[in-house]
Amino acid sequence: MNSDGYTRTIEHGKKLVDTEGLRKSYRPERIIVLLVGEAPSPNGTFFYRCDSNLFGYTKEAFATAFNLQFNSDTDFLTFFRGRGFFLDDLRLQPITGLIARGRDKRPLALWRSEYKTTIRCTSSLS
Repeated sequence: MNSDGYTRTIEHGKKLVDTEGLRKSYRPERIIVLLVGEAPSPNGTFFYRCDSNLFGYTKEAFATAFNLQFNSDTDFLTFFRGRGFFLDDLRLQPITGLIARGRDKRPLALWRSEYKTTIRCTSSLS
């Protein structure tokens, strides 16, 4: 459960996955680079489960940038954490349907407010 009283979960098959717990398990002691996503994917994939497009492309980019070959997805996440990288999302819930079509109409100040809250919460954990 996070500071807002929400537990982030995704449905993976018929099982709910505690995304917040999984994310925290890969949180570095000191965050050097914070990557911020908009929201969890509505299709149930998740970066730290190693099954999202974002994960695949990030792993590929890191392999190229650092001239490395990772033996496994877990090896990549361990490297990612070890170098001080961390990925978090601005929103707790996926953006789907009508919300997705109307998200650009939301006041910019509201998005900034959510972003500042995310940064403040992450900073207080370091």
